[in-house]
Amino acid sequence: QTRTLRSLVFAHLLDQDVSWFEATGVATLTTAVTSDTAAFRSGIGEKFSYLVQASSMGLMGFAVAFFRSWQLTLAMLAAIPVVVGSMGAV
Repeated sequence: QTRTLRSLVFAHLLDQDVSWFEATGVATLTTAVTSDTAAFRSGIGEKFSYLVQASSMGLMGFAVAFFRSWQLTLAMLAAIPVVVGSMGAV
């Protein structure tokens, strides 16, 4: 994803006018691209790992719950919209 972002930034830079490059310093430009892509990579990577972890924990929790007591698990599944709705109201 970071490689794609850098490619898009480079393509956009090629479309700029020459006067834009004269007004913007080269050091400023390279620093901005490097820091922005690093921030993008750290933000997406961390959030994606949390998403995978939470999803796998949730799925495995429901699998164990169905194995132990399918009636209680169905009751829990019926309560999910109420819980999500109350979270949205807060």
